Amino acid sequence: MDKIISIAIGWFRFVFRIESRQAKERMEICMGCDKKKHFIGIGDCCGICGCLLKAKTRVPKERCEIDKW
Repeated sequence: MDKIISIAIGWFRFVFRIESRQAKERMEICMGCDKKKHFIGIGDCCGICGCLLKAKTRVPKERCEIDKW
């Protein structure tokens, strides 16, 4: 249930363009990661967990699956 709430929070913050300094720093790390995948029409996703990075990086409780943030 916690994961579903985190996903909803991330999507809400993404859709309404709510971004913190922490989210920007996380996104920079993700954009340089060799695990990042880009899907046309969707955007950049984590190649490990499959999350949309623009949403995942905006959730304070979320973490990188390979501990980069």
